[in-house]
Amino acid sequence: PMLSSGDIDVISKMTRADSIQECIAMTRAQEGDGRSISLQNYPRTGLSYVSFACERPELSQRVRQAMAYCMDRDAITQDITNGLGLRVDSFYGIGQWMYSYTQENSSAPVDPPENADDPAAQEAYEWELEEWASLNLKGLNPYGVNLREAEALLESEDWVLNEETGIREKEASDEEGSGTLALDLTLAYPSENTAIAASLESNWLPYLEEAGIRLTLVPMEFEKLIRLYYGWDDRSEAGVDMFFLASNFDVLFDPLVYFNTQGDNGSLTWHYTRLEDSELFRLAEDMRRTQPGANLEYMKKWLAFEERFNEILPVLPIYSNIYFDFYTSDLHDYAAAENISWSSRIVDAKLYPDASTQTVDQ
Repeated sequence: PMLSSGDIDVISKMTRADSIQECIAMTRAQEGDGRSISLQNYPRTGLSYVSFACERPELSQRVRQAMAYCMDRDAITQDITNGLGLRVDSFYGIGQWMYSYTQENSSAPVDPPENADDPAAQEAYEWELEEWASLNLKGLNPYGVNLREAEALLESEDWVLNEETGIREKEASDEEGSGTLALDLTLAYPSENTAIAASLESNWLPYLEEAGIRLTLVPMEFEKLIRLYYGWDDRSEAGVDMFFLASNFDVLFDPLVYFNTQGDNGSLTWHYTRLEDSELFRLAEDMRRTQPGANLEYMKKWLAFEERFNEILPVLPIYSNIYFDFYTSDLHDYAAAENISWSSRIVDAKLYPDASTQTVDQ
């Protein structure tokens, strides 16, 4: 309503399917009545996910993997995006150029040799085409719902079902502390996002319960959630084990910037999950060392990074989706699809009622 009334001029990066449909209907209803509204859509360069507090002894790698085998991520993706998104299996977004080259219908960014009669050049060209064609995401585990696999992972770490509570427990090792650990966990999500809560309740919690894991969803003001996630507030005292969040990436994808220094020993951990993994760090560092223009080399390193991330799961990826921007048709040169951030796309935009006007205030 505020867009149609003129109180606001732009709505950027809309994701909720019901709101998108409402705005699309609004633009059609206004055609021809002098209050025209335009839209642009573009694939997201990021994703939505569940981030684990990996410093908690309950959230070992096998527990995280078991929880992944309990989530119907396809159903959640459909619930939230209504067909305007795709399940993702690692730390990437469908708008990233790397993802586009893993798809079967993609064309390799390779120019044919200038001299078609040069056998060596032709052989090199064909080899590079084959290398690009071999790039895919088949090395990623899709973690479909598989309770047998989830239970096997838990049992391999001696998580035993307490018949009275229905929750798996085990005695803590020396490294994990002391006493009894229980898979009685808590997830914080933004309080305004009731849609994701409803979908998680239907498509994750029942399978977790069947596997012996209790997960409580806690609505939380976003500022408080972020303070706990970043560690500005003590999340151990808050009793939060995981967070529903989302990230968007820069054009230059450099995962090395997602590592944080933690603790007195200066260990490098993945982006506020506090998960230390030297192999993931090595792979991220290797990506940064790629020379500009060596796209094939970078792609191979990116896939190796994504496969390691998919294995250790510092976060559980869920979906990447299509963004929609709605704006008054009086806004010109607003290149939403060509600029990742709103701040960059608004720089060249101009607001005036007549597209033929030559002199405008910017």
